[in-house]
Amino acid sequence: MPEDLPSRDPTQDRPLNLPSSPQGASPPDPHGDGEPSPAEPGSLHDPHPWEGFLLVGAAVLIFTLGAPSAQGSFVGRFLILPGVAFLMPAVLWAWARGMLAQVFSWRSPTRRALVVAGTLIAGGSLVALSLAGVLTAIFGESGETPLLRALLFSVGPARRFLFFAVAPALCEEALFRGALLRCVRPWGMGTASLVSALTFAAIHASWMKFLPVAILGWALAQVVLRTGNFWLAVAGHALHNGIVLGVLDWEGARVGMVPLSVGIAVLVVVTGLGLALAPFNPAGGWGSKPAFPRS
Repeated sequence: MPEDLPSRDPTQDRPLNLPSSPQGASPPDPHGDGEPSPAEPGSLHDPHPWEGFLLVGAAVLIFTLGAPSAQGSFVGRFLILPGVAFLMPAVLWAWARGMLAQVFSWRSPTRRALVVAGTLIAGGSLVALSLAGVLTAIFGESGETPLLRALLFSVGPARRFLFFAVAPALCEEALFRGALLRCVRPWGMGTASLVSALTFAAIHASWMKFLPVAILGWALAQVVLRTGNFWLAVAGHALHNGIVLGVLDWEGARVGMVPLSVGIAVLVVVTGLGLALAPFNPAGGWGSKPAFPRS
């Protein structure tokens, strides 16, 4: 006769109540707009801010070393060289980091996002152009402006828009509002926008352009951080460059001289900032929706 086995507690056979997500549940939506948060970069930790500055330094070095060899080619100077110096390092870094979706973020633009982006871009562009006009009126045109105007109009309108509006917008945004902004995002939205803007202005190596370019860069950084859409900043940058081309095409106009836009610029900036910076009301009000929410 076998010995009696010890009795089992029937509760031990019950499955453990482990936390689980319902089958088919959608990713969390912290912003309440139907769009999930950007994917985390897997097992890779968040980038260090200095990675962004190293990328910018490498880009400037590549551009400086490559400029002499690209002088003889219009396509090489204005299309290939910016792509190799600015766009390629940013893309390769984001790919190596497993963060392409975060760095070059795309969120289907809502009506609110389009309004916020439009007012920030319009305000930043108009203020930058107006300030450039004031500086030009006080100090005169820089020596490179007549040469730049002659170079711009040595090609047709389509190639001009591609070389001087679209290509610079994509390449510069990839580096400054893509890789660099993602690296300094842990410093906070305000500081990250300012750092991106000042670095963007510094690489233009012109004291007269510094403040106007910094203002534009700040507005574009705010677009990315508040809408979660990198490509809206690219479109806004290209639009601003197109306006600059139109100003240069204005017979007898000095670059950046748009004196009548000052009042409009102030109005647009105040409206845009009011819409972008207003506290968020979950019931349907305006508010910020950062592209890279804090974990």
